[in-house]
Amino acid sequence: MTKTALLAHSEVDLVVWSETVMPALNQQTRLALSGYNYGEKLNAIIRLLQNISATFQTGLIVGGRYEGLWSFKGEFPQPTDVRNSAYFFERSGLMSDLRYDKIHIVPFGEFLPFRQSLPWVFDLIKKIGLGPPDMDNYQLNAGDEQNLTVFPLRKTKDVLDLSTWRIVTPICFEDIDSGLTAKMFRPGEDGRKRADILVNLTNDGWFKANEMPQHLQVATFRSIENRVPTARSVNTGISGFVDSIGRSHDLVAAGTEGYAMAKLMIDPRVTFYTRFGDVFGWICVSMTGSAMLLFAMSRRKPQVA
Repeated sequence: MTKTALLAHSEVDLVVWSETVMPALNQQTRLALSGYNYGEKLNAIIRLLQNISATFQTGLIVGGRYEGLWSFKGEFPQPTDVRNSAYFFERSGLMSDLRYDKIHIVPFGEFLPFRQSLPWVFDLIKKIGLGPPDMDNYQLNAGDEQNLTVFPLRKTKDVLDLSTWRIVTPICFEDIDSGLTAKMFRPGEDGRKRADILVNLTNDGWFKANEMPQHLQVATFRSIENRVPTARSVNTGISGFVDSIGRSHDLVAAGTEGYAMAKLMIDPRVTFYTRFGDVFGWICVSMTGSAMLLFAMSRRKPQVA
């Protein structure tokens, strides 16, 4: 489907696939599995993705696993560090060394809480079945919030043009976390946003009812708060685009096979929320608390001597 779309539209700058569509693509995994059939399959997948990017001179962002810290369990190596990640292929076909690891992993879906802090609660959760049956092997590790990866996409196919668009990729429900998203765009010393575009990779296949449109509705506010355009690639959910003032467009409906294309308009404005996060909300909470305290004190009856 990607090749068909690119053959029809040759000026595409970036292709985005959804969350967890790829196996572990990182080099450590491919080295650990070198000589195994699965390792050869991984190398074949890498070559396929590189071919798409190089042939059409387009960037490619895909969601996949990260596997690291390999050790042997029996005769086959097993990873002890597994993450939910986003990978980036440059226009040249080169797979970038940069990778984004999902930071806010989902309890009961990607990990079970209390494994280290309250082991007996962890065992009880497993026993009553709150989570996938293979949760002991499936537990994911979170990425580092200090490592908010920005992927640089060259603006043109000219190899001498080094100007880039800067892209951040919150994964799944991270785009409903307003504080984390704002941090991804928070300006540095130069006063510019850290990134120009928000790309959300999501798998909404867990949900069957109203959660899919609700996810889009809530995620829309991240574009408004930070004045950035969003591109969403969602497995089974609603894919498409949101502009920097919150208008959604070119959507692919839930449960529909297809693709969407749009030109995103970059918005250089830096908002109060991007700069300061929830400080306004905390000021309101403080003022309300102070007012309640003063009211309570004023209601106290004076002591009569």
